[in-house]
Amino acid sequence: MKPRLLLIGLVLALASCASRPTPRVTPAGPPDADPAGLRPLRAERGDLHLVPSETNRVTHPVAQRFIEGREAYWNRDTPAAVSAFEKVLEGDWPKLTPNQRKMLLLQSLEESGNWNEAATWYPRLGLEESHSARLRYARTMAAFPARSIEFVADAPPIPFTLQRDQLVIIEARMEGRPVRLMVDTGFSLTFVTADFARAAGLTMTDEIIRMSDSNDADSAGRLARLGTLELGGLTVRNLPVVSSPPRLLLKLAGPIDGVLGWDVLRDLVVTWDFPARRMHLRASDGAGTAASTAVAEPNLSGRQMPVIAVTSASGQPLDLFLDTGFASRTFGLELNRNADILASKVDLSKFHFAWSPGITFGMHSFRVRWPRRARPFQFHFAGHRFEVPQATLTREIRIHERLATVDGVVGNAPFLSGRLTLDGPQRRATFER
Repeated sequence: MKPRLLLIGLVLALASCASRPTPRVTPAGPPDADPAGLRPLRAERGDLHLVPSETNRVTHPVAQRFIEGREAYWNRDTPAAVSAFEKVLEGDWPKLTPNQRKMLLLQSLEESGNWNEAATWYPRLGLEESHSARLRYARTMAAFPARSIEFVADAPPIPFTLQRDQLVIIEARMEGRPVRLMVDTGFSLTFVTADFARAAGLTMTDEIIRMSDSNDADSAGRLARLGTLELGGLTVRNLPVVSSPPRLLLKLAGPIDGVLGWDVLRDLVVTWDFPARRMHLRASDGAGTAASTAVAEPNLSGRQMPVIAVTSASGQPLDLFLDTGFASRTFGLELNRNADILASKVDLSKFHFAWSPGITFGMHSFRVRWPRRARPFQFHFAGHRFEVPQATLTREIRIHERLATVDGVVGNAPFLSGRLTLDGPQRRATFER
């Protein structure tokens, strides 16, 4: 019994290192439903580095057409999108195979929410039979009643608590029932527990979807439709959600009924006032954020996850995935060693091997690892300088938002001294102290 107790004690002692739920939701299907040539891309060379919201940093004409097409779909300009995507398929871009280009188009359509249009592209791309599971999922999403978002004017702010010092926990109502939710921009789709789904009588579909967490561990969930979500002055109707039994993450975050994901927050202006423990929600009015430090150029991108543009201490640009479910009591930022990209932006010699291990908690798994660490680490964002006590460097090569290589992940920790605002529709992020 003593070895087992020692092991349990070690796990509990390390549990404060990191919590990183970042599930990616994809339709499940037979093993041959997604041939290797159509799997999500991973960065292998620095020349794949593109920034979604800054087209001036894109040089290849085919890549430019892809971003133009995606922007057009996000803005509901279907004719312009179709024209741009056809040029992507016909153009010569040796860095991507024809099948990889097809996957880029499908993912762009799905992330923009144009499910009816996405379903029409499967036969157009010759994928109707080979990707029948994905096509069925697209048709299921297209058959859902249209989602709507309503606001009550002058609604009071939403109080929240911080679990594990950094995880935002709020109270809301789903289907008229009171619920406790974690606010996590790392979730691409809002999540509810199977117990809540059963008690609330949610409309379940036959779609089994795969949830991949930050450790690349998979689990299965069911796609469901949530009739109403009420949060402060916000009401969302007909919201697609994923449901499964409680997972490791939910236990670490305390007794909660689900997770409010980026799929809802990306269409709003959301402000976390951490000193006051208040969250403000409002509709984007087309004039940028309400913060006095509003930026002239977009510094926020991402339909599947929010990516903020910051600069390193030396003034080099860094693209960080803002994951509000990333909780660490020992470090506040993690950088991904993406080939030669990161070395051109950050002095990696400052990252040293540490004997103390760290644990990465995902949705339903954890992993023990020994990352390299630098202390302290500085970066600049929205006119402010931030210094995190410790940053880590991993060997992972990650790619998000279709060709945009993300340099790392940052959670709430650096922003706890002020007000962080994300305006998804206007692609603005600001901070006030």
